[in-house]
Amino acid sequence: MIKSIAITTINSILTTILVLLQCVNVAAAQIIPRVEPDTKIYASNPSSQSITVTASYAPMGQNPQNGARQTVTIEPFETVEVPNALSAEGSAYVASSGAEPVLLASVDRAGSGYNAPALPAEAANNRDPQAFILQTGEEKVVILSGNSTSTNTMTFEARGPEGDGYVSSEPLYGPPNIVTSGNINGMLHQVEPPNSSCTTIPQYSDESKAAIVAVYQNPATLDERMQPGQNYSLPNMTPQTYVNMYFGNSVFLNNWEWGSLMRGDAGTRSYAHDVAEILFNHSNPQPPGDVDLWAQILRDEVDGDYANGEVCHSWDPFNFSENFGVRFYESTQNCTKMVEFNMDAKGNQDMTSLLQYDALPSLVDANQSYYGLPDNPKDPTWNKQDPN
Repeated sequence: MIKSIAITTINSILTTILVLLQCVNVAAAQIIPRVEPDTKIYASNPSSQSITVTASYAPMGQNPQNGARQTVTIEPFETVEVPNALSAEGSAYVASSGAEPVLLASVDRAGSGYNAPALPAEAANNRDPQAFILQTGEEKVVILSGNSTSTNTMTFEARGPEGDGYVSSEPLYGPPNIVTSGNINGMLHQVEPPNSSCTTIPQYSDESKAAIVAVYQNPATLDERMQPGQNYSLPNMTPQTYVNMYFGNSVFLNNWEWGSLMRGDAGTRSYAHDVAEILFNHSNPQPPGDVDLWAQILRDEVDGDYANGEVCHSWDPFNFSENFGVRFYESTQNCTKMVEFNMDAKGNQDMTSLLQYDALPSLVDANQSYYGLPDNPKDPTWNKQDPN
């Protein structure tokens, strides 16, 4: 009898909890990533129950969850305007007591305007790379920084319309939960042509999280458009695919890479004679000596013996540019001394072929973990000179 009463009581409690859960709809929060002082925000109640909507605002570079708050009550199936508390460009964090409101944020100006998307607040905790197509090459990018326990780190990469001309930004850092913005050409230090592709990559090594929204102006109407980034997965790469992805018109190799290729001691053969042959036969003016002499010089300069010359160890010692030829940065004069080989078109073509289709694929294949292959490729920073 007691057991029967207990079971009946438990069943009654469970039924009551189920009814309450069905009646109370706790909505997920939303973020409007770009709000200006003249942005009008409308919230629609899609349910048959009244809801309370609270919007908190903060300027760009701050956490909108902690900003000035405006609260409105919305009757069933009604739409109301939510007061805007911003006096400068910023973002809004919107939460509700019941059903999730349908949000519309818009600006209507003479000759221009825009509608701003509302994203789930959880979108900021994205861990995957995101991509978008550059319409002008001068887009503003709004960055939603996730709720990681440390600073979020991300990089931007871009390629031209044909998939060439790879360029990468310096690492960007965002404290957790902020919304901030910047111009993509400032991040990349150049303007990409229209229809270039751009990606942002949270750095998995420190569990970074971030999402992006691209803002650009329609040149025909002058209206602004906003394009949320689309998640994509980096494919498993072969060494050759990896090299093709990051090889550009100008290539910088670090000390380990250049030394390994000249010595042949990191799973590859020595390419010193191959490089010397191209430099000797295709440079203007032609270097003194012969191919064997220059092959020996190339090996001597990476043997660690400063008595017979050594390339710079402070930053990338080797640079090849299709528009010029080859530059070596020497260890003398605090690495400011350069040895230059201005090569003809055939020499530049041969050097490209040697590096892109032979030497670098061989090095990457023999050291896949160093480059993050096959499933988490790392940017080798071949497109810029950086410290070693």
